[in-house]
Amino acid sequence: MKRKNKRGQIWVETVIYTLIGLSIIGILLAVIQPKINAQKDKLVIEQMIEIMNQIDERMDITPGNVRTLDLKLTRGSLFIDGDKDEIYWVLDDSRHKFSELGEEIRLGTVGVLTEGVGPWKVTLTLNYTGLDIKYNGQDINREIEPTASLYEMSIENLGVKDEEDGEGEQIINVKVE
Repeated sequence: MKRKNKRGQIWVETVIYTLIGLSIIGILLAVIQPKINAQKDKLVIEQMIEIMNQIDERMDITPGNVRTLDLKLTRGSLFIDGDKDEIYWVLDDSRHKFSELGEEIRLGTVGVLTEGVGPWKVTLTLNYTGLDIKYNGQDINREIEPTASLYEMSIENLGVKDEEDGEGEQIINVKVE
């Protein structure tokens, strides 16, 4: 009779120790998961800064030339704003505070602004004063949303827009397909 009780006790102990182990793993994951997510967001922001720098490099082209860039947007939205002549990317729900709140910092030609209270809103901006940025030939604000596939961005210099004083702005046409 004692032998059956020992077997039952071993099974009960096994189940209890397994539950204790799973509870410890669950607690560790609950503590570590926010840090992992914050690091993922930091990586996304840093990758987008690199992409924004690549876009900026392709803006300096001679009239008539077209340059292309493969663009992967996994999070956030990219905006081509023909009205304000700027290109910017916004991540509304960042779990990583990338910079000081409310103060824009410059990383090369990219302006970085962090706003809000966790989750933070991170905005990366390329401002093109002196250029006339157009999306598909129009002065509109176009949002490019995240997707699993690659976008192809083409940047074309259409030449100089004539103004009354004889000087003008370079017209840069951006298309995303």
